[in-house]
Amino acid sequence: MKLLPTEAGARRRLLLMAVAVIVLGGLYYQFGGGPTYVIPQTTGPAATSKPQVTQRSASSRNAKQQGPVAPQKLHLKEMEVVPEEPESGRDPFRFGVRPTPKPAPTPTPIYTPTVIPTPTPPPGPPPIPLFLTTIIVDPNLSPKPRAYLHDKNGVTFEGVEGDTIDGRYKLIKIGTDSVVMTYVDGSGQKVIYRGG
Repeated sequence: MKLLPTEAGARRRLLLMAVAVIVLGGLYYQFGGGPTYVIPQTTGPAATSKPQVTQRSASSRNAKQQGPVAPQKLHLKEMEVVPEEPESGRDPFRFGVRPTPKPAPTPTPIYTPTVIPTPTPPPGPPPIPLFLTTIIVDPNLSPKPRAYLHDKNGVTFEGVEGDTIDGRYKLIKIGTDSVVMTYVDGSGQKVIYRGG
């Protein structure tokens, strides 16, 4: 029993028809009324239920079976209108706002310390211009030690502790080889050594 024709042309036509039937069947299944599987989306563990099968509505199948839609008329006059050019200086490919330049940093002021002048102390009294020549300790002559002094002019002065010399100086203390003298007001204290 022979299922296929023996002629080469008949075989070729039969093969082409079989291929066409397979292609049409696939297209019908793809775009026709075949079942559509919807996979449910879950956020938890895997679902155990079967995927839901929805049938395409008859209206959508009928719309596809009606055939192609007639082409619409082209509006060539509207297509020829050229839009206005953008304003000069505007870049249509750049988005956003141009960043504002950073302000120049403010110079840090240089701290200059205020110089407070040190007050000059008032000048003290001039040194006492006397020289010690002799100290006499003789209880027969005086119960207190007595000092002998002279100035640069050679004028000699004598006194014991507490005496005023030349009306300007006071003899405070008499030692073994020196005396302590001040001005009458107590300023300008000076130690005068013998022979100094």
